[in-house]
Amino acid sequence: MQKFTLSSAYILGLYTHAPSPNGFGVCGKAKEVFAAHVIKQKLTEPNKLLIKGSCAFFYNNRVKSRFLRWEASREYKLGLPNGYSSAYLAGWFDAAGRVGGWTEDVKSEKDKEKRGRNPKVVLSKGDAIDEHILTLLNFKFAKRKSMIRLEKPLAFIKFILPFSWNKDELHRILDTFLG
Repeated sequence: MQKFTLSSAYILGLYTHAPSPNGFGVCGKAKEVFAAHVIKQKLTEPNKLLIKGSCAFFYNNRVKSRFLRWEASREYKLGLPNGYSSAYLAGWFDAAGRVGGWTEDVKSEKDKEKRGRNPKVVLSKGDAIDEHILTLLNFKFAKRKSMIRLEKPLAFIKFILPFSWNKDELHRILDTFLG
């Protein structure tokens, strides 16, 4: 059985929040980073990785079962502020998060200015376990339907920065708001 590593935690964050309906994989904006990680971690061979539409996945019941077990126990593995929880939250952010308000719609220049002065981090597709993990890690948040908006976005960005594949964008945001 493979150990739970930082890379496993990151892949778990991707998979939990953007699962593919086929095999073991993800759909959406994180499919390329998922593909790179699973090949690098030797979870599958490049010729067995399938990319169809917006999804990247492969068939391996042993690997999928392992990640499903880790997903079921993630509350216990990821409740401490360490590299594992940072990697998991980075995977969640990369799969189903964004910097912006509740929606990407900006109705006026005044809204654009307001949003530019106060960044918001929004995570979607979270469940009660994810909310509990955020609470254990002392991240306060507001919830609207299936979306979670973090109250201290810069602290969250700093926490996930070492593991996020979107480092350039996150560095730009930090530089803008921290000077």
